[in-house]
Amino acid sequence: MNRVPDLSNPQHRFKVDVNAQQYHLTGGVIICKEDNINVVVVEGGKKAVKHYTKLLMKRIDWLGTRDADHDSDSEAEDASSRGNGCQLVWQGVAARKAFNNFRFQECRTAITARKVMEAKSVVHYWDLVEKSSDAVAP
Repeated sequence: MNRVPDLSNPQHRFKVDVNAQQYHLTGGVIICKEDNINVVVVEGGKKAVKHYTKLLMKRIDWLGTRDADHDSDSEAEDASSRGNGCQLVWQGVAARKAFNNFRFQECRTAITARKVMEAKSVVHYWDLVEKSSDAVAP
């Protein structure tokens, strides 16, 4: 389970979706607009999850700027010191599968996102993400 900073870039959404399908992973992406919390939850084989986590943590530049003209040394140094923006919240073995396929779900509020996770019987995943976002916030 990963927390990503921003999924507004269509290229990032495409990479997240297509790679999950190629690795035959189930799960989903919860995009909470008001609270700016984006969560990627995947279930699958050990090797597939390992490769997918590597994609999220290293291969996608989450903090990359869209403007090629805007080039500041101080911002580049800040981005390199923070990493790429993707945070691993939890990784482990679950007792049973909670998802049947991989899909994106947009929610306006954290309460709605929590209800979505509650419907899948994995509300504790959302609680972990909220706690990790509280620890990250200044």
